[in-house]
Amino acid sequence: MSRREMSRSVRRALTIHAVSTVLVSLIVAALASLISTAIAVEAARDEASAVARTVALAVVAPLTLLDLSADSPDVREAALLEIQAFIDGGVIDRAKIWQVDGDEVVVLYSDEPRNEGARRPFDPVMGERLDAGEVVILDVPNDDEHQYEYGEAGLLEAFIGFDDASGQAMRLEIYLPSVADRALSDLLSIVLPVAVLGPLVLGAATLPLALRLARRMDARETERRALLQTALAASDRERRRLAARLHDGLIQDLASVGLVLDSLEQSVQRDPDRSAQLMRAINLLDSDVAGLRNVLTELAPPEFDGSLVNAMQDLADDIGRGMLELDVHEPADTTPEAAALAYRVARELVRNAILHGDPNTVRVRLRGDEHYVTLDVIDDGGGFDPTAPAPEGHLGLSLIRQAVVDSAGTFRITTGTSGTSAHVRIPTTLSA
Repeated sequence: MSRREMSRSVRRALTIHAVSTVLVSLIVAALASLISTAIAVEAARDEASAVARTVALAVVAPLTLLDLSADSPDVREAALLEIQAFIDGGVIDRAKIWQVDGDEVVVLYSDEPRNEGARRPFDPVMGERLDAGEVVILDVPNDDEHQYEYGEAGLLEAFIGFDDASGQAMRLEIYLPSVADRALSDLLSIVLPVAVLGPLVLGAATLPLALRLARRMDARETERRALLQTALAASDRERRRLAARLHDGLIQDLASVGLVLDSLEQSVQRDPDRSAQLMRAINLLDSDVAGLRNVLTELAPPEFDGSLVNAMQDLADDIGRGMLELDVHEPADTTPEAAALAYRVARELVRNAILHGDPNTVRVRLRGDEHYVTLDVIDDGGGFDPTAPAPEGHLGLSLIRQAVVDSAGTFRITTGTSGTSAHVRIPTTLSA
């Protein structure tokens, strides 16, 4: 792996570390905000309940001495007088006095005269809670009943139950400013810095570890790729060693035997039976020598000279242009390592097709652009099982598949009774 690739890999690891740290900070901040909002709302309700109880102690007691159901201006003035001080002091924003009238409740008095006379159905569940002495706190809904209150910033409504001097069931409804926004602001001023800075500080503290791990992974990946390239090179060397032994030893010996047999055949021409047997031996020997020369081509295909077009044409010459059809164009701006791998892959795929598919024709198509070298090898043979384990000693296809995958390329084989198709893409910027 080149220094540039290593730095790119390290930068990618650091980017992932930074992005994950920021995401964790945002998630923690969001959760902290949600929890703080819930706490602030609950705190606002608790404070509203405490204020309502204070108002109840100060206001409800005097109201119980009035006959609020009496339609009298003096009673109205006296009732509102008890409440007005809290309104003027900003403790409450608005007040209503409701009377339970059968299955309805009606507003008898309010500091907003337009509310008086409003009716709504009696809520027995709320009635039980109020009769038990509970202060009921609710959000102010957006409806016609609250048209003169809704829109006021942060209001809560509190209901307090009592009986007036005539024993009539009454409800005091007061509107209280909510402290939720203030409580949330105070809470977030403490929680958010911790929620945001905590993960950021942790990310900064673990940055050296992340960098060290990224570099260690780079080193191991470099070693693994080097081992793979060594395995591929060793496979080529072993093939060439065997080819050299065959060429310099066995084939030469067989060729010499053939010459001897030729001379013997001339000396026994007068004996038809011996001559026929000798001719069969000569023909069999010639066939074996031709077969061994084909094995030589398979074991030691042409060397890659830097030109994919030339290398593939040499391969076609050795295999036979009648079998191998080429549609190869020299890719531009391709590193030598990428071109060499493309040739090695093409050579192995062609060899595999001939060995296992018994095809009549193998077509090789090679193209390149600024990003990838694209290779397609298609044959009309009988196909094979690409998922089956390779026979012992046959690792070529597995090695090139791994080499392509390690180079961030793609390697795909589809096969069947009508032939096999291999599609390979290799990055043009591949380097050692």
